[in-house]
Amino acid sequence: MSKILIFTSHGGGGHISASNAIIEHLKNEHEVSAVALFRTVLEPMDPVRFATLNKTDCEGLYNFFLRKKWTRLLNMLCLMGLWTLPLSRRKVIQLTTAYLKKEKPDLVISVIPILNGVLNTICRSLNIPFLVIPTDLDTSTFIHNIDAKESDKLFVGLAFNDPLIWKIADKATIFKKQCGIMGFPLRQSFFETKNIAQLKNEFNIPVSKPVIFMLMGAVGSEVIYRYVRELCTLEQSFHLIICLGRNEQLRNKINSIILPAHITVSTIGFTDKIADLMAISDFCITKAGSVSVCEALYMNKPLLLDCTAKSLMWEDLNIHFISNHKFGTAIRRFKDLKKQVSSYLVNPQLVQATAQRIANFKKDNFSHTIKTVVNKMLSH
Repeated sequence: MSKILIFTSHGGGGHISASNAIIEHLKNEHEVSAVALFRTVLEPMDPVRFATLNKTDCEGLYNFFLRKKWTRLLNMLCLMGLWTLPLSRRKVIQLTTAYLKKEKPDLVISVIPILNGVLNTICRSLNIPFLVIPTDLDTSTFIHNIDAKESDKLFVGLAFNDPLIWKIADKATIFKKQCGIMGFPLRQSFFETKNIAQLKNEFNIPVSKPVIFMLMGAVGSEVIYRYVRELCTLEQSFHLIICLGRNEQLRNKINSIILPAHITVSTIGFTDKIADLMAISDFCITKAGSVSVCEALYMNKPLLLDCTAKSLMWEDLNIHFISNHKFGTAIRRFKDLKKQVSSYLVNPQLVQATAQRIANFKKDNFSHTIKTVVNKMLSH
């Protein structure tokens, strides 16, 4: 069996979600493992760990900002990372090269941003094939400074065959033949047919009400509480499924909200049942992150995107993508939430038409494409 190493990150939930999906799809044919590059290989370089005496690290700080929706700070952190990378490049190469020489993988896969230019250089020097699988539709931070040259040992997997996505890839210093459409890296459950009646019974979901699914990422944004407060003033009857992610502190706050009789709620913590929960929902309210957006798209669910705060710069494209294709709407002010949700609740034909547009949009099955691409790269 070939040995495959995935570089992932605990910053947000998207990178871990993607690396877990890749492992699930490849584990029967290859020896696959994931390593959090920043927390393990590059841990000696972490300034936050040093400054806080090991109480937290860069990824922990990132997740704290994410929960608080301090997106301007997050955008600044990303730009600082891009600007300061040349200063730390030599140390990154030294630590990562030593790690790869010790592990001796046959293929390296990266689902992390910013460092892929350096990782590509390292892999090329060690003659290791390098596969980049962006976890954002905006791939700019994933293909930043990649010096492709003429190599069949580099490949970048794009999610969709869409002009907005290709426009960014075309600006990079990589050859078009080194890019291809792979679909988005989701787990097998997103590609399976669902028994809706059985799932509603399993999760104790009313069969006679419209169902709204709300998820603000694996980290769990505190904006969920305000959204629930707003939704509970609606006159229409519905059932709300709330996914808290890893932010369990929200549960007591949400449970303290007094619900009107015509609105019912299910509150769920961090779960691997997202595909099932989306399947039994009519539409989704979620943040503009690529993983949440693509999960909904693969389940053919219309989207209401939370854009009430300054968006992360790598999520701006997602908002344009959903708007351009009429797959949903951006909620830019809290006072617009009730109007947008009501328009779906009183007009199920609108929901159905939007869902059909999404269903008609070509979405490659990642569980198939990842195997094809990996086997091809290993054969060279």
